[in-house]
Amino acid sequence: MQEKAWLCLAASFLGIAALLAAASSAVPQIVSPDQLSMESAGSFVLVSGQVRSVRVSNGSVFLLLCRNSCVGVVVFPSLARQLAGAPSDPAAIRPGASVSVEGVVEARGDLISIVPLGPDSIEYN
Repeated sequence: MQEKAWLCLAASFLGIAALLAAASSAVPQIVSPDQLSMESAGSFVLVSGQVRSVRVSNGSVFLLLCRNSCVGVVVFPSLARQLAGAPSDPAAIRPGASVSVEGVVEARGDLISIVPLGPDSIEYN
């Protein structure tokens, strides 16, 4: 019985290691906001554009990123706290800034947004 438990534990760790390796080597698809649709949900993308608005609410930062059309960017509190005061602090971004965001496309209702995955996922000037 104990041997099976060790085997299951080892298999779990190997599976987690494989998932981490796959996630770290994933290459985002480069798209513009107007190329995103509800069918894009779950895709790993890199989107660039100009910030039209910035809003901070309950620790989350919401950006409206536009090129020909717009897409929302949602920086959840855990990542916003990591980036607070850093050069890529999303709360410090001002409308008009050029921004690139790497993240996963989420569709909620009729809204499409990008959720950055980590501290290196947002660049702006």
